[in-house]
Amino acid sequence: MYRKYFFFLCVALVLSRLSYCEEPVVSILSSSELVIFRIIPEESSAGFKAQSTLHDFSGVTNAIDGYLKVIPADLENSAVSIVTVDPSKLTTGIKARDRWMRHDLEVTEYKEISFTLKNVKVRAADNQKGKLDITGTLDLNCVKKDITSTVDVEIKDNRIIINGET
Repeated sequence: MYRKYFFFLCVALVLSRLSYCEEPVVSILSSSELVIFRIIPEESSAGFKAQSTLHDFSGVTNAIDGYLKVIPADLENSAVSIVTVDPSKLTTGIKARDRWMRHDLEVTEYKEISFTLKNVKVRAADNQKGKLDITGTLDLNCVKKDITSTVDVEIKDNRIIINGET
């Protein structure tokens, strides 16, 4: 049976500085030095909303890894990021559908879905929040597609929180 899905990717990432530092994230926003952040999987999620001919459904996982390397004072020219998701850990809440989804995603052959950041454009920013246009390459089962999304960025509790969907 052929199933056609239309996916809308959703992401909620929480990043912290890679090296421990007492200095709050807010104070490094104007830094001209390279800063590295890592995704905190247990506080992050990646998922999808799917539409098919029979019904709509969604799935989610926190099996996420990745980093953001950036010179905050030169965000648009310096940001480098790769985010990977383990597709075998995506769940929809219905075990039978999860089995079919994993079969369709060929999770035994393709072990990860990745997003590689290519471009960042600041749309709006203040001291604690911002809105960015990001462009990058989504790699799903060795099919690469450039996607653009607007994401909300917030600095809270000494972490960077990124929310967006495309």
